[in-house]
Amino acid sequence: MSDQEVLEQLRRFLSACRERAPEWYGPVSEQSIVAAEQELGVKLPRSYRVFLRNYGVVGGPGFMIDGLTEEVEDPEQTPYWGRIVSKVQHCISKDLPKGYVGLMSDGGEYDYCLDTTRTDRFGECPVVAWGPGADGLVIAKDFLEFLQKVCLGEALW
Repeated sequence: MSDQEVLEQLRRFLSACRERAPEWYGPVSEQSIVAAEQELGVKLPRSYRVFLRNYGVVGGPGFMIDGLTEEVEDPEQTPYWGRIVSKVQHCISKDLPKGYVGLMSDGGEYDYCLDTTRTDRFGECPVVAWGPGADGLVIAKDFLEFLQKVCLGEALW
C-alpha cells in the first residue's frame, strides 16, 4: 500500500468519527519522526509514520491518539497533546516491554501500544493492550485497524 493510499484510509477513518470531528496537531516533519525513532530505539510502521507526517496527534470524542508535535514542551506545564517520546517514563513505570510504543490510554488501567518487535512483511506491527489480564493482547493487526476501531467507537477487545 502506498503512502497516498494509507493517507486516504486515515482521512476516511477520521471523517467517520462518531459524535464530532477530531482535532489534530500536525503535520510533523520527517526529521522529527526520525529523531523520535532514534530516541525510542524503534522503527515505526509506515501507516503510523504517514499518520504522524499528516496529523501528528489526534484527539476525538473520548480518545487521544498520541504522536508527535513540533512544539517544545514546557516541563512546568501539562502538555495538551500526548507525545510518544514523553510517554517513555510512563511505559517504564508500567513495565511495558521494550519496543512497545504507547498510542493511547483509557485513562485507567489499560494502555494501547504498537508492538514494534513484531512486524509483518509490509513493516506493519500489531497494536496490543497492556493492563490487568491483557498484557500483550493483540487488539488490531496494525495501526490502521486500530484507528478505525477507535474512530467508530468499537470495542477494542
